[in-house]
Amino acid sequence: MRHVVFVTGGIVSVRNVHLGLARRLADRGFRVTYTSPIDMREAVESQGFPFVHLAAGAREEPRRSLFARLARMPRLRSRRLAEIEGLGVAQGMSQIEALAPDVILVDLELHAYVIGATALRVPMAIVSVWLALSKHPGLAPLHRFLPPAPGLRRFVAIEFAWLRYRLWKLARRKLDWLRRKGADRVSVLRVWADQNGFPFRDETELWQWPHPFSYGRLPLLLCNASEFDLPHTPPRNVRYVGSMMVEPVPGPPTDEIERILARRALDPVRRPLVYAAFGSFFKGDDTGFIGRFLAAIRERPDWEIVVALGGRLSPDVFGSQPSHISILGWVPQTRAISQADAAVLHGGITSINESLWFGVPMLVYPLKTNDQLGTAVRVEHHGVGIVGDRDVDTVDDIHQKLDDILTDSQYRRQAKEMSERVKAYDRRGVAVAAIEEVVGSWSGGAPHPINDLTTPDTL
Repeated sequence: MRHVVFVTGGIVSVRNVHLGLARRLADRGFRVTYTSPIDMREAVESQGFPFVHLAAGAREEPRRSLFARLARMPRLRSRRLAEIEGLGVAQGMSQIEALAPDVILVDLELHAYVIGATALRVPMAIVSVWLALSKHPGLAPLHRFLPPAPGLRRFVAIEFAWLRYRLWKLARRKLDWLRRKGADRVSVLRVWADQNGFPFRDETELWQWPHPFSYGRLPLLLCNASEFDLPHTPPRNVRYVGSMMVEPVPGPPTDEIERILARRALDPVRRPLVYAAFGSFFKGDDTGFIGRFLAAIRERPDWEIVVALGGRLSPDVFGSQPSHISILGWVPQTRAISQADAAVLHGGITSINESLWFGVPMLVYPLKTNDQLGTAVRVEHHGVGIVGDRDVDTVDDIHQKLDDILTDSQYRRQAKEMSERVKAYDRRGVAVAAIEEVVGSWSGGAPHPINDLTTPDTL
């Protein structure tokens, strides 16, 4: 029985995707252990997997005068080594090694653990929840809303978007270097790579998405369906393995969402159910947009609306609402989406994948951060929903777009067709097969590009 060790961070949506992959591996006879520098024992063990809390540290940098900063520059390497020690990653890697894994799966954003895992000479792969990360013809960076289109103007716009992004990355690295007096994140990771014999220059891609870098040769598993991405030829090290959805289980009848669904089941009219969620990770203030959304649906008693605030806001902020609108602090999202006729979402890839899994058409109002604009491009491109602009759309605009989603059957038809493509990855066992390839192709501590071995169509 092969032993798979996951290494992941603390973002709930990423954790849930990894747990979905862990469930598929366990169902195929793998032994799975979940590890993280963030304590998520309760959430992981409730899913039946053992959890190991990796050692972690944090270094507080005291404020110093400019003269003091310059005086410390000659001790730069020792400061970088101290930063590595403060991260606790060496102790964390020792904990992982003690688990005797047969394969290690590391979250793309945990770069110190990606580098450390290669030194264990054990088959490993990087796991990401994002879509295409690298530059390809017709594909803009994931943080930009630039749908593919013919013509020189769009070509120039996409090229300029990549140039602007790369210049931003360069400026960001230089500023980080100055701010941290040479002990910035990338510089520290370079020293950690040297300690582990990791060829940083050859393995990393500083100019691709996301910040600060990605990887050009290590196996990279994208937890999405390639059919939902924009057309392109993936790099040799990349494999799309499908979205890692887990079918929801109804909660106790006392749960608010279950009460709503039970009441709806008895409704002879069966009003369309709209589920709206605007993200749990966003730190800004979007009460204005949510207020406009509520105004757009207030005069539609023929719709049943469930609004989830993701634990960021209290329902009391928005006052009393008509009986067809339920505002809840937190909702088991997959359960709600599985019963919905339409979803209004903020563009996070996990929420989008949940809607695709259940064939639910979407109205997407992306937050203009991270990958959400690029994900919204895919929603529009494949006709599985409509994209709005939360900064521009009026109450009437929001109402009209949601009405279009509910009344135009093409969106539901396209969403159902995409759902079949997404679920086909599970039927073919693509994710498990890709990890088997990683194990089988790892020779002498070096990976073989997984796309050279098997394509999803041949599984």
